[in-house]
Amino acid sequence: MDLLDIKGVGAKTVEKLNKLDIFTPEELLMFTPNKYIDMTPIPIKNVRGGFFCVIKAKYTKKIKQFHNSKLNIFSIQVMDNEGYIVQVDWFNQDYVSKVLSLDTDYIFYGRFTEKNGKLILTNPEFEIDKNPSKLVGVRVEYKTKGLLTNTKISKMVNEVKDSVKLDSFISESVAKKHNIDTLNDAIVKLHFPTELNSLEENLNRIKLEKIINLMLAFYSIQNEDKSNRKFYYTKDINIIDSAVNSLPFNLTKSQLNALNIIVNGLKSTHNISFMLLGDVGSGKTIVALLISLYVILCGGKALMLVPSETLLAQHFDNAKRFLPSEIRVAKLSSSTKTSERKQIINDLNNNKIDLILGTQSLISDEVNLSNFTFAIIDEQQKFGVNEKGKVLNKLVNIDSLIMSATPIPRAINLMFNNTLNVVEIEKTDSKKTNVKTLLVPEKKLYNMLDYLYNNRQNEKTFVVCPNIYGSSSRLGVYDVFDYYKSKFNYEPLVINSKLSEEDKNQAINDFMSGKNNILISTTIIEVGVDIQDATNMVILNSECFGLSSLHQLRGRVGRDGSPATCYLHYSNPNEKVIERLSILRDTTDGFKISKLDYSLRGGGEIFGIKQSGTGDLIDLDLIDNDLIILAQQIFEDVKHQDISKIDAKLLDNLSKIVLA
Repeated sequence: MDLLDIKGVGAKTVEKLNKLDIFTPEELLMFTPNKYIDMTPIPIKNVRGGFFCVIKAKYTKKIKQFHNSKLNIFSIQVMDNEGYIVQVDWFNQDYVSKVLSLDTDYIFYGRFTEKNGKLILTNPEFEIDKNPSKLVGVRVEYKTKGLLTNTKISKMVNEVKDSVKLDSFISESVAKKHNIDTLNDAIVKLHFPTELNSLEENLNRIKLEKIINLMLAFYSIQNEDKSNRKFYYTKDINIIDSAVNSLPFNLTKSQLNALNIIVNGLKSTHNISFMLLGDVGSGKTIVALLISLYVILCGGKALMLVPSETLLAQHFDNAKRFLPSEIRVAKLSSSTKTSERKQIINDLNNNKIDLILGTQSLISDEVNLSNFTFAIIDEQQKFGVNEKGKVLNKLVNIDSLIMSATPIPRAINLMFNNTLNVVEIEKTDSKKTNVKTLLVPEKKLYNMLDYLYNNRQNEKTFVVCPNIYGSSSRLGVYDVFDYYKSKFNYEPLVINSKLSEEDKNQAINDFMSGKNNILISTTIIEVGVDIQDATNMVILNSECFGLSSLHQLRGRVGRDGSPATCYLHYSNPNEKVIERLSILRDTTDGFKISKLDYSLRGGGEIFGIKQSGTGDLIDLDLIDNDLIILAQQIFEDVKHQDISKIDAKLLDNLSKIVLA
């Protein structure tokens, strides 16, 4: 089946779909909504200016009707059953005055503003309350860049949903055996949800697909022939003593222990992979760089794969700063100039680079890594199996070091069949005490936002939202932006995964330089953003995140050792929610946080909830025990399948699914 075979799709529509990276019906099906809107009406008393909301109210009075050759204004007053009033204005929509009836109940949906204490709703959608057909249930919206309407996308998906079959290791018979949806059915339900509550179940099915693929990948690695070591390390660890002694700080006992464990592992007769776990600020990077130096001084070569250009620049600077000047270091990313890229490619081909650091650009076919013997993957939760696999496939029979600040509980290790060689670095006590954490209930949300603007404008403040676009119950990045703009005529900086790398870097630079001291973001700033003098971290709807993700975000402030504050806002006052968040308030030990979270939830964190963008891993948030047990049971039914059959495009598309 081709895109042109879809009913109502012509050449112009195909051209627009291609601009959205949709080239096949399968990719169309995987192009899931980026926003879900609960169309359940809320009381007018709960409406705030700057937000899109749904209300149910009676048309009680016509306020104004004006018409000339250039402008048509129609204004009415509506009232809900509690007596709260809203003014509704339409501009240049002449038909509205002819279809609305006094003393009739309507459903209205649109953006509210507040002026002189009065709520005003402008150009809303509306339907008679008696039998609504559009303003009901759950509305889906797609990120189409204005090329196609939501209705058009939905119609096309509806045309292909019964004829497209996505590849999955979980067959229909296995899915039926374990009482779960097929991958196709789960994806279709994300396009056509009946209620918001069902979305979590459908997303869990997608997560399950990712977990099974990860388990198969680990199983494949575990069962590989490891006898063909490509490179042998024979020198003692003391060959890096000079570099260690020249550092402007002393390594901790924990860091020295990690170095010894990894070096001893490299001396084994078979290839080995380590996972280096370290809390925020524990010093994983210097350990990784010193291991790279050991590899190079033994005659090998090392590479480091990082998830963002910001983090790449940071690691490159550290490599140049802490490694001996004779070590040949290079960095490669999508922003590398053409002439510089050609030189790096040439140097790689001629064995002139000892350590190369790069983003996904290292995956490119023209990048020759055949002489490299050791790979470091930083913040590994940011990469999918496909991306990591492409790098490791270019480095057959090599050793690797995976770095993460997210503690891996025992249950997750068991899920991956105990294949992880985990080395932990502990953070020193001196780095655990300077950030104070406060819990902020829903009723104090706007007081907090106002306080940060009125009383903390001279301090750098992060405001992190669980998604880019909000809903009736949650604030998104642009909701907070609109709030500050409408109330204070102030425009904070904004950063999220949908922005270009250039725009992201500009926002970070403006924030760093102090041109603007409030930065609203998704969890894209969780790693790789090092603003030493940032002192306030606000996390909205913090109950949506895993504790390790919250701890990572908290680690973005107070990095220079000065006092800092982390505000954890929560909209769900459930006793268990408060108990979990209180863990963050009462401790700054990341490993202790993970263990306590595990004991409370019956499962562990694998990788927190993050805003996903192109190429990012769909995030496996708090995986409860039931999901782990189910994954293990399904794995037993599918583990003998060929891991090479995992469709790369499918994994990439799965990676883009996000609940906004």
